[in-house]
Amino acid sequence: MKIKEVLLPVAALVSTTVLANTDESNTVNQMTFIEVTGELLSRSLLQSGNSVVVFDTKTLESRPELRTVRDVLSEIPNITMVTGTGKAPTVRGIDGTGAAENANAFFAGSRARLNWQIDGRSATYNEIVFGDLGIWDLNQIEVLRGPQSTLAGRNAIAGTIRVETQDPTFEQQFTIRAEGGNLDQKRLSATYNQPLTEQFSVRFAADQFERRSPVAYEPYPGVENPADMEGRAIRGKLLYEGDDQYDTRIVVTLTDNKYTGPNGEIIDYPFNERRSNFPQQPVHVTHTKSVGVEYNAAINEQLELEVTASATDFNFERKSTPDGSKANVDTKEYVIEPRLRYQGDNGTQWVIGSRYYSSKQDDWIQFIVKQSFTDDSNNFAIYSEGAFPFNEKFELTAGLRYEKENRKREGGDPDRAIAKIESDNDYSALLPKLGLSYQVNEEHTIGLQLSRGYNAGGGGISFGAPIVNYEYDEEYVNSLELYGRQQWADNSLSTSQNLFYSQYTDMQLPFDLTPENTRDEAYVVRNADKVTTVGFEFSADWRIDEQFNLYGSFALLDSEITDYPGSGLEGNSLFMVPSASMKLGGTWQSNNWVINVSGQYTDGWYTNISNDEGSKTDAFATFDTSLSYLISEQTKLYLSVRNIFDEDAPVALYPGTAPADSNEPDNHFDKAVLTQPRTISAGLQYTF
Repeated sequence: MKIKEVLLPVAALVSTTVLANTDESNTVNQMTFIEVTGELLSRSLLQSGNSVVVFDTKTLESRPELRTVRDVLSEIPNITMVTGTGKAPTVRGIDGTGAAENANAFFAGSRARLNWQIDGRSATYNEIVFGDLGIWDLNQIEVLRGPQSTLAGRNAIAGTIRVETQDPTFEQQFTIRAEGGNLDQKRLSATYNQPLTEQFSVRFAADQFERRSPVAYEPYPGVENPADMEGRAIRGKLLYEGDDQYDTRIVVTLTDNKYTGPNGEIIDYPFNERRSNFPQQPVHVTHTKSVGVEYNAAINEQLELEVTASATDFNFERKSTPDGSKANVDTKEYVIEPRLRYQGDNGTQWVIGSRYYSSKQDDWIQFIVKQSFTDDSNNFAIYSEGAFPFNEKFELTAGLRYEKENRKREGGDPDRAIAKIESDNDYSALLPKLGLSYQVNEEHTIGLQLSRGYNAGGGGISFGAPIVNYEYDEEYVNSLELYGRQQWADNSLSTSQNLFYSQYTDMQLPFDLTPENTRDEAYVVRNADKVTTVGFEFSADWRIDEQFNLYGSFALLDSEITDYPGSGLEGNSLFMVPSASMKLGGTWQSNNWVINVSGQYTDGWYTNISNDEGSKTDAFATFDTSLSYLISEQTKLYLSVRNIFDEDAPVALYPGTAPADSNEPDNHFDKAVLTQPRTISAGLQYTF
C-alpha cells in the first residue's frame, strides 16, 4: 500500500484528537521545556513547527550506549544512517551525501545536501561523509528533518544536524572517563573547567576513542590494518561575561578534531565471513582545526546583537596502495554572520541577519594519472524571520532568505586528456517561509508551514565507458508541513506529529548512460524534472512517575521519481528510503541505578536508484541497553550493549552477476554492507 493512501486518515485522526481535547489544564507544567537553539527564532519543542529531535545533556548522560553522533542519528525514524557505505545520512529520502559521491565527489567538488553544524561551524563534506564525533561534554544535539535552506542556506536541503558543546561555567570541575570493550574498543576522555575571574572562565575537553571494524582487510605499505578506526577531539573554550549595561557575552572556541577509518565496509558473499570486497581498503583521515567566536550584547531591553565568526583549516587524506587512488584535499574556510534580534512584550519576535562564507580548496586524486583541482567559493546571504501573534490563539511566522554564490572550479590531468573541468558559475535563490500556528490551549498547538529549499549545481565526470564531463543545475523543493504538539495527563505525556509533502524540481539524480548494464560505472548526474516525497512522523515521551520513562517514535515515508524523461527511472523510489521505521525505549531510575532498554525497527529499501530487486534489503530490528550505577556522588560505573542479539542484516545490497563459466547462482557474487555487530563496552567516570 502506498503511504499516500494512509496519511490523510492518520492526519485526520491526529487533528480530531487534538481539537477534541480543548479543556484548559489548571496544573503547573511539570515538564522541562527544551529550547530548540538551532532555529532562527527562540522556541521550545512545544512551539516549534519543525520536525526536530533533541537529545539534551540529561538524555545523553543517561544513555552511554550512544557513543558518537552517528549512534544518535541511527535511531531517529526517517533518517537512514548506513554506516560502512561511505555515505552521509539520508533524511526523509534525500541522500545527504549529495549528487556527487565517492571519487566523483573529488572531480565535481564535493557538496553535501545535509548541513552539520558543530558550535555554529558548518562541517565540510568529508567530515559529514567520513568523519564522526564522540559524545563527550556535549550540551545538546538537535536534528531538524526536512529542508532547512531558509535556516542554514547552502547545503541544507535534506536537513540540519546541530551539535552544541558545553560552554565554560563559573564552577571548578574536573571529570575523567575511561572505557573499553570488544572490537578492541578503548576510550579516554577528560574535561576541566576553571573560573579565572568573576568574568572569565575556561573549559578544556578531550576525547580519544578507538575501535576495530568487524570487516577483514589486508595490510599494505603505510597502513598496518585498514580496520583500525580512531577519533580524537580536543577543544578549548574561553568565556567572558560582562557586568556592564550590555550584558556582553563572548565565547572563543578552539578545536582540533581528527577521525580515521576505512573507506567502506562492503563485503563479499558469503556475508557471515565479513570479508572485504577490496581487502586492501583505502583509509580516510579527516583533520579539522578551527577557531570560532560568538558575541552577544543587549542594545536595550528588546534588541540584541549577535555575531558569530569562524576560520577553519581542513585536510582530508585518502591512503591507499602504491598503485591505488590516493587523494588529498586542503580547504580553508572563513565565515562571519551578524544578526540583530528583537523580542517584544506582546510575544512578537524577529531576527535579521547576513552571512558571508568564503572557501579556497586545493585537491588532487590519483586516477590513471594525478588529477589536480582548485576550487573557490564565495557565498553571501541575507535573511529575516519573524513571529507575529495577532491574538491569543493565532501566530503568523514569516521568513525570507536571499542566497547568492559564485563558484570557480578548474583542473584535471596535466594534458586535460582524461578530465577537464573549467567552471565559473553563479547561483542565486530567493527562499521564503510562511507558517501559521493555532494554540488550542496551553498544552495543545497545531499549525502548518510552507518553505522553499535549494541546493546549488555542480559537475563531474563519469567513471565507466564512455568517460564524459558533465554539469548539472540547481535543485529546488517546495515543502508543506502540518504539525501538532500536545501535553497530556498533567503534562507527564508529550506527543508531536509532522505530516509533510515535498515536491522537488530539477532534483540532481544519477542518469545511466548504459541502461543495458546497470552495474557498470557509466553514470552522470542530471536534473530530474519532478520528484515527490510524502510522510508522517510521530513521537511521544511519557514520564510515568519519578522512576519510569517511556519514549517512542515512528515514521512513514513514500518517494517517487515522477518526471525524469529518458532515464528509465520514472515511478521508482529514491534509494535508502524505508516505508516505515520505528523507535521504542524505556528508562528506569531508582536510587543510584539507571537502566535503559530500546529497540528500533526499519523496513527494507532499495540500495540503488534503479530499484533492482537484488538491491532491496529486508526489514530488520536491533536492540540496545545500558546500565549505570552511581557508586558515589563523584563516581559512576556503566555498561552498554548495542545490537544485543547481534543482528547481521544487510543495510546495503549490491547485486552481482556470475561469470559465464560459473555454475553458481548470481547471488553468490553479491556484495553487501551489514549492520554493525554486537558492541559491548564498560566504563568508569570520576568527577571532582
